[in-house]
Amino acid sequence: MLSTGVDMYSRRREIRAGSEIFCVRGAAEIHALDEGCLVLRADARQSSVRGREVRLARLDAARVGDPLAVARGGDRLGAAHGEDCAGRWRTELKVEARLHDVVSGLPRVVFRHEDAASYTYATGMPPGVAVTELHGRPPLPGRVLHDVLRGIVLVGRTLEGLHETGRAHRALRPEVLLASRDRMWLRDAGLAATRPEAGEGTDAYRAPEQMRAGGAAASDVYQLAAIVYHLVTGEAPGADPLPVARLRPDWGRLDEPLAAALHPDPERRSTIDDLIRGLTRADG
Repeated sequence: MLSTGVDMYSRRREIRAGSEIFCVRGAAEIHALDEGCLVLRADARQSSVRGREVRLARLDAARVGDPLAVARGGDRLGAAHGEDCAGRWRTELKVEARLHDVVSGLPRVVFRHEDAASYTYATGMPPGVAVTELHGRPPLPGRVLHDVLRGIVLVGRTLEGLHETGRAHRALRPEVLLASRDRMWLRDAGLAATRPEAGEGTDAYRAPEQMRAGGAAASDVYQLAAIVYHLVTGEAPGADPLPVARLRPDWGRLDEPLAAALHPDPERRSTIDDLIRGLTRADG
């Protein structure tokens, strides 16, 4: 399947894994790594199971002599470097899949396939859409915020389970919070299987320590609180966030739990359990 580079995925909306075919839906996130392997993540439909929507993760590794391995004039050394890169990603994707198997609240793995040149896994897609797609752009009205906060508490419990494995999501943003009218789910394990890197995450929700490759469980606390702050006030918290009471007086009771969770020092930040309890009290 591996052809001339990154554009193979844009030309072909079908991904084959063994005897299975996945039809990619919408935009795909594609990484070209050292010109030696490709990693794709995308929403997809599994062809053999009627109506099954999944979240797909796929690694394609170059072999010696493949066009991808020599795209920049590489030789056997370049191909070997690509194989090292592919091996690391294969390991990380396997760890990711395992997290989906063991962490309560994460979507379960419904498909796996591995061969010498690729690794593919797919998780079931929870019902619902991204929280901002369902409810609109922030700030959200009060009647909606009550439901959203209850959903975010459930997401917090999923993160708590992830933290118990020694891992952290580190890439929280509204797009990965899938909401229906009465429930909210975390779409995936984010960056939990990868090593922290400086600047990871999304600008509006990035914890300060992530600018220096310091992402950990405390970063999830900050990111989840930053999402709540944005949904309530319509603004990202930034380096020195105004009290919620200044921007949204009717929700000023969120100031205490959010201020503790948004502390710039991760060592002084509240825990995920503290945040969950604070949000629950504020919503009550």
